[in-house]
Amino acid sequence: MIPKGLNTNHILLAVEEMDNAQLVRLHEDPDQFEKHHLMMNGKFYPLGGIVMRAIWYATQTEPQLGDYRSSDEIKRVVESLGFVVTSERMVLKN
Repeated sequence: MIPKGLNTNHILLAVEEMDNAQLVRLHEDPDQFEKHHLMMNGKFYPLGGIVMRAIWYATQTEPQLGDYRSSDEIKRVVESLGFVVTSERMVLKN
């Protein structure tokens, strides 16, 4: 279950940390992608990784991945905070 205290700021902190650490990996094989991705500012972030880090910001404890197996639940929570979650990578054209 996702902690009730998780909020928009925690997600933004996790995205900022991932950007600063350049942790976003690009895969050539689309089958290697997670089921869902957070889309923000034209970038795609692995939803599970973002949420695990956001939970740390919310609780100051290291979440156990096995506690958060439902990617659909994670998707609903993140969307309820106003973020865009996609199950496919899209190419943004100018």
